[in-house]
Amino acid sequence: MLTSLALMALAGCGVRFDTAPPTPAPPSASEVARQDLAIALSSLATSAPEPLSDIADAQAESLGGVWQACPPGESAERCQALESAPALEEADTPEQRAALVQRARSDFDELIANAEPALAARAGAAAPILDAATGAEAPVWGEGLWTSDLSTLTTLHWTAWQLEGAAARGAPVAELAAQVRAATTAPYEAGLDAERPPAVMRTEDRAPSEILARSCRELAARLPVVAQEERGALVATLRALTLSYAQLGGQLPATWLD
Repeated sequence: MLTSLALMALAGCGVRFDTAPPTPAPPSASEVARQDLAIALSSLATSAPEPLSDIADAQAESLGGVWQACPPGESAERCQALESAPALEEADTPEQRAALVQRARSDFDELIANAEPALAARAGAAAPILDAATGAEAPVWGEGLWTSDLSTLTTLHWTAWQLEGAAARGAPVAELAAQVRAATTAPYEAGLDAERPPAVMRTEDRAPSEILARSCRELAARLPVVAQEERGALVATLRALTLSYAQLGGQLPATWLD
């Protein structure tokens, strides 16, 4: 009797037991870019040589992996076997890999510019690694690298200070130190009226690659909180420092975000 009454009450509320699950809402532009990026990275993970395959695999996972529709209650194994799962693409030849990398870069740029902060940060912390792993050219140090975020400028000031010390000890980083130093002073020379980083910092006995690794992690940690219009400058700086880090023999992680 109670069961019958409960079923009648549910029916009165409009619950239909023969109704299919609701259709998911159309994906946003950021989700379309994230899904395409996950497919490109997963394709590189299955076909590209190491270490690119390992980096791409970890980056795809950090961005949420390839989405596919899955009936409620189904096991993960069953969902992976569904015919609706997006097909990965071949990356056996240099031309195929180059096309996938170019797609990934475009999707990264879309997410960095327009996604919500957490997703934009994950993209911004991974994109420079893919660039360094695939031999991309370094951004030109200049107007596009300036940022007004005090924490970012403080990190860059520390980086320039440490690189200058390393150069004084004989490391071949004098030009890089000058470029980073310019990135810390240019906003104020252009008229930024805001607090400045500390004038003097303690020089630490660190190898240049160690300096850059710490700097990149600190810059990546700023990505979720900087203003949207600052993301491009911050990621451009992160790209330049990551490429310098790789050129100095640093071992690339999959992402600068821990």
